[in-house]
Amino acid sequence: MLDDGRTVRRAPLLRLLVHGLPYVFPARPGAHGPGVPTAHSVVPALQLPQALPPYVWPAADGPVVGAAIEPLYAGAPAAAHHDERLHELLSIVDALRTGHAGHRQRAEELLLKKLGS
Repeated sequence: MLDDGRTVRRAPLLRLLVHGLPYVFPARPGAHGPGVPTAHSVVPALQLPQALPPYVWPAADGPVVGAAIEPLYAGAPAAAHHDERLHELLSIVDALRTGHAGHRQRAEELLLKKLGS
């Protein structure tokens, strides 16, 4: 439930994230640089057998060097620093955005578990 008494309909939210987000806000990995890890670099369950470089939200003081992807929200790296659960959820959502079929499938399964059906 939101602060103003409204509730989030979880099933439609999950459908929007899984089927819409990769097209509306795709994540295209760019140049390597320092940043805050995201996607498979944060969530072990998203790791695939083939080695992929770490994905990061660009941040000059970031602890990891990897392929940069723009966060959905500019404040995501700072917010993730203060809230581990939010960081995990945003990382799962980023896995949906990256375009890798294996990541998307695993991310959908994780979101279903985290958000409930």
